[in-house]
Amino acid sequence: MTRAKLIQWALDDPQPRGLSDIEIETLSRIIREKFDIQIPDGYADFLKMMNGFSFNGFNVYCYINDDIKKNIDEMLAFDIIDANERFCDCADNDDYLLIGDSSTDYIAYIKKTKKYLIMSNGLDHEAEFDTFNEMFFYFINATIE
Repeated sequence: MTRAKLIQWALDDPQPRGLSDIEIETLSRIIREKFDIQIPDGYADFLKMMNGFSFNGFNVYCYINDDIKKNIDEMLAFDIIDANERFCDCADNDDYLLIGDSSTDYIAYIKKTKKYLIMSNGLDHEAEFDTFNEMFFYFINATIE
């Protein structure tokens, strides 16, 4: 996956710059403490390249930092920590780490199997993937078709 390809899909919409190693470490610690999971490697790699992504109703969650607060405040609604706290409270389910959504689906990481997942808002599993990139391109292609 390349940043240029992602930006091409995002057209003229500004997208957040990637996280620093220190920000990734901080986010990893928070996710470990709050949700008892390591941040998945593929998702962490994505965040280093681009801290979240939003296009045509498809959203990959971000980590709220100064860049988001100052430059791309519309991404504030897509905070990974807030989204997972709400999901765990509402669904009473901690089997997943949510990493994005659309109007009809979630994208998540399954804690037990260490696979990426597209699931309906009703939590029905629609497709599983071994890597973040496979899941991302499958989902974004469905979004832009």
